[in-house]
Amino acid sequence: PVPMAGDEYPSAASMELLNRPKVPGQVTITVTSSKGGSGKSTASILLAGSIARAARDAGRPLSVCLIDLDTRDGQIASLIGKFMPTALNIRVQPVWDEGRIRRNLVRAEGIDADTLLAPIRPRTAETVGPDFYRTIIRSLQRMYDVIVMDTSVQYLDPLIAQVALPEADEILFVTTLASTAVQGMARALREITAPLDESGLGIPREKIGILVNQSVANVGMERDQVLAAGLGVPVVGVIPLATKDVLTATNLNRMYALLDHPLIGPAYNDLARACLLSPVGTASR
Repeated sequence: PVPMAGDEYPSAASMELLNRPKVPGQVTITVTSSKGGSGKSTASILLAGSIARAARDAGRPLSVCLIDLDTRDGQIASLIGKFMPTALNIRVQPVWDEGRIRRNLVRAEGIDADTLLAPIRPRTAETVGPDFYRTIIRSLQRMYDVIVMDTSVQYLDPLIAQVALPEADEILFVTTLASTAVQGMARALREITAPLDESGLGIPREKIGILVNQSVANVGMERDQVLAAGLGVPVVGVIPLATKDVLTATNLNRMYALLDHPLIGPAYNDLARACLLSPVGTASR
């Protein structure tokens, strides 16, 4: 996105930071869904961790920042077992410069990523609205190689419609194989990709890829049906079902253990490489 003119940013924005060029090769990925329970937050954390690990293993480490944009029901804090500071701690600063932003990020142990946590109390969601987050995301694009944004499932919410989707280079749409989830995805993708003059969000289809989560064979929903519901959006990752192991990692705040899981680990490693090597929505993958 083209940077806004100085007077369009909130007054606390650091123009010194925003006027810098983005980190070379910077990639911003939004992870979203239309249905709760799809494992979107788990996917966001494991994607961030897998990208950090894949880059390190390739001998060119990348700095990764994970942002929880679900300001009413953020899950990232619970998953990493750390709850403070949050985005609200940046919001109240007189200037949102690099030093103040960095001081209010939380390191996710074992994931090798910094996180910007959502406010703890839903009533403060309005305080950290779209203008704040747009500014902070663009600031972080000048600080981190890779940004992964976890969103709520309300894809018409201004924070998603006006910030998370337009600011992203790549969008991962998470679905399970439940027919309700696949039908909801079809509805959401139609709204997201429809042109503005047809009351859609006008997001280019080429930016979007489908991530099938909790995948299991022979449940009456095949890959072809998911593709048909996806309106030509490609499936770029399939994460196998491992309910007990995911629940255990979640409850023990040991999400990083899933990076070494015999089924889940390789699937996220493949997804991380796909996200880094070529635009998500290209059918070549």
